[in-house]
Amino acid sequence: MCYSDPVVRWANAGLDDGHVPWSSPGTEMAQVAPVRTTLLWLAGLPLGPVPQRFDQQAYFAVWAVLLVLAVAALVVAVVDWARAEGSDPWAASHVALSPLLVPLAMVSDLLVWLALAVWGCVLWRRGSTGSAAAAGVVWVLAVLAMPLLVVLPVACVVAAPRALRWAWVPMVLTAVAVCVPWLVWNRRSLSGLAFWDAGAGNGGVWSVVRGLGAAPPGWAVATLAVGGLVLGALLGGVLARRATTGQEVGAALGAGALVAAALQPEVPTQFGLLAVPFVALAGWGWRTHLWWVLVEGLHFVFVWMYLGRASNTRMGMPEDGYAAVVALRLAAWVVLVTLLVLRSSRTARLR
Repeated sequence: MCYSDPVVRWANAGLDDGHVPWSSPGTEMAQVAPVRTTLLWLAGLPLGPVPQRFDQQAYFAVWAVLLVLAVAALVVAVVDWARAEGSDPWAASHVALSPLLVPLAMVSDLLVWLALAVWGCVLWRRGSTGSAAAAGVVWVLAVLAMPLLVVLPVACVVAAPRALRWAWVPMVLTAVAVCVPWLVWNRRSLSGLAFWDAGAGNGGVWSVVRGLGAAPPGWAVATLAVGGLVLGALLGGVLARRATTGQEVGAALGAGALVAAALQPEVPTQFGLLAVPFVALAGWGWRTHLWWVLVEGLHFVFVWMYLGRASNTRMGMPEDGYAAVVALRLAAWVVLVTLLVLRSSRTARLR
């Protein structure tokens, strides 16, 4: 069994012993938002009869099924997006056949929440009252699992505020239904929504800063995290407002999402998957996709070499070496964001 963040969090919080999250000391799920906590807990409930020595393997299998369903949902979302304007639905092959799924899909539960957020965008674009209400529900679920994804609904509101006038009540009701029970159970269970409180981690700007020998102050980490999200939402919203085709809207939303992600306290290796559905929505060919796979695949290898330094300093990658790798990774993110911005305004440039 490979490393899987859902399995590790489930076991470390004692949920494999039947505990409820946040019910007692040792069952806390720090930096985990409430919807994510709920699914991590519920996914393990059917495993009660499984012998304890096999419970982690069984839980891994449950998540394998959930992540396959998430990939399928993303494929259907891209097909729906493409057919809405008569473009090629085979763009969904970017999601179904992405080589990044091999190393990254099982590392975390990101694909589940990304699928919800992308489906919110699909429903928003349909423009009907029912679709707007449904978009509000799935967006809230995605954001209450992974707060970074708030960049997508905010960008859509900036782009077309009237299209979401029927979404506000479902959004509020969904948020209340999710948050109030956890708030009553243990108010600290909502602490995972404070994404700006996360310490400086690996894979992003702060890895480069540490490689230069500096210690990032907490206020700077929090400020950049919030500022990045605001910048990403505004960029995505303004570009989507100017866009005239579905492919341009997809590129605009992708640019905003990647800007917000790149400036978070940590940019873990699984964040490489964030770009995949937007490469598909933008209607790009495989050349762009494959160079992105190369960059993120190399980072996947090097981050494990860097983490391995804790147990083998001779074989592991040093801090400054990993910082150089991350700097190259971030340069690739800048290139992809630039290409998405150009793609989002293609029609305007042709006029």
